[in-house]
Amino acid sequence: MKALLGILLSIILLQAQVFALSGGPDYNRGGGSVANIVGTYGGVMVEQTDPGNNTNGGSVAVYSVNIAQTGTSIGSLLVFDSGRVYPGTMTGIGASDTKSSTFKAIIEASFNYTLFVGTDSEGKPVTIDVSATTNGTLNTKIETVRVGAFSNLTMTGTATLNVSNGSVDGDGTQIIQRVIDYVVSGYRQTAAT
Repeated sequence: MKALLGILLSIILLQAQVFALSGGPDYNRGGGSVANIVGTYGGVMVEQTDPGNNTNGGSVAVYSVNIAQTGTSIGSLLVFDSGRVYPGTMTGIGASDTKSSTFKAIIEASFNYTLFVGTDSEGKPVTIDVSATTNGTLNTKIETVRVGAFSNLTMTGTATLNVSNGSVDGDGTQIIQRVIDYVVSGYRQTAAT
């Protein structure tokens, strides 16, 4: 009898431990809309790993954006790619309905530099002004994440940027050197009051 009681007790304790590992109620599930997404968000965009060769180019971006109650939301970002820094802006719209909350934006970043192309007949340097750009889109979901008694809003999704180092073809069309896919991760830093 003691052996049977010992076995039953160990099964009950094992089940209790397994349930404890799962951590109680799942506050992150449900997929419903976040009632108020207005506020200042900050985050990072990290280049996705290429599944073909399991590498990535190491491009990363940091951003901060103010999601407005109505109208256009404006933010700023810095894109780091191939040893270059592209300062820029993020212009988008935050939306919330009964099914989901999202933030979608257009990204525009660039910097100007002077390129030495040779010398003229008098030996003077010949330079041209060049603009390197990276432009694209950001598409994220905004969800509530709860840890214990605290909760916050997270911003997760993807972004795609077209990078041009300033090269143009014969008709002046900008040549895109790279198309970079990013994983976006951010959170609400301050809520609007």
